[in-house]
Amino acid sequence: MNLRSLIGLGEDVKRIGLYGVGKSTLALKKLLPPDVEITLRSDTKIDRTKLLSDRRIVKIYDGDTASDRICEQVIFFSPSVRRDTPALRRASERGVVFSSECEIFFKTVNAPVYAVTGSDGKSTTSTLISRLLSEKYGKVTLCGNIGVPFISSEVGDVYVAELSSFQLTYLSAFTERAVITNVTPNH
Repeated sequence: MNLRSLIGLGEDVKRIGLYGVGKSTLALKKLLPPDVEITLRSDTKIDRTKLLSDRRIVKIYDGDTASDRICEQVIFFSPSVRRDTPALRRASERGVVFSSECEIFFKTVNAPVYAVTGSDGKSTTSTLISRLLSEKYGKVTLCGNIGVPFISSEVGDVYVAELSSFQLTYLSAFTERAVITNVTPNH
């Protein structure tokens, strides 16, 4: 998978940021070309012991410094990271491209996607839908916030995608069907 062509950027992209160090961004990190420099960013402290062995990681900003000195050309965000902070808005205005592992999935998927979102009950609903669909389709792949990153999920005949409200804010996606379980102010 050529990540550069998926996000519409040329070979000149050498500085990539990962904002949030969760399953989705770490799965994406494995697909990044060997010649890019990676900056890790997180609103919480990052455990550096396992990450510093990757020579592509050139900088780590966490806690209060998470949005400092943004000089990446592209930043991939974890599902829960908000992109509307002043520092990130300024970076976007300067031309920094924002994306996510989820956005790449929806650009490349060639099978029906059933999406589930809401404040509570997403995982249960996604699991039930995947089991129901397994009677109709051969291989149903359950992915997203339920624990299997989109990028590293198995190829399926159909996908059930659990999506957070944060992902939906920035996502243009086409789905076979979509379910909203309920909406409550719990975030």
